Amino acid sequence: MSASAEARPQATALLTIRGASGAWAVPSSAVSSIEPCSDAPCIDVLTRLGITASAVPEAARVLVLHVAGRELRLLARGALALNEAGPDSLLPLPRALALSAPLVSHVALVDGKPSIFVVSPERLLLALGGPSSVPPPFETLPEAPSC
Repeated sequence: MSASAEARPQATALLTIRGASGAWAVPSSAVSSIEPCSDAPCIDVLTRLGITASAVPEAARVLVLHVAGRELRLLARGALALNEAGPDSLLPLPRALALSAPLVSHVALVDGKPSIFVVSPERLLLALGGPSSVPPPFETLPEAPSC
């Protein structure tokens, strides 16, 4: 392997959800499956981010994530895409913004412009009670939107 290939920082694969209300992503390494939307409880990430869902009907799916031995089911409304984000295109949130958006770890740049909020699965898990606390059954999660 050449020295330049070894020194090159790695890209992060992001599963991006683009809907009428905006775009968000999660690291694809945390996603174990994508399922059709059903009546099973799931977490509406847009609501957790403080974004009102669009009234425009959009394709809805459930992203199943495995984080610290727990399963998180996230509602994803909009088009799904897999994107590679290099280290130069992932920016940590400024402190003031990070305080108001605690679930977001980074903003991904697209064509040099901040375009995608990257949601941290670990922060989402902590917001739901964390791995160190007794997890509530998923049937009792506060949000169970219908698709």
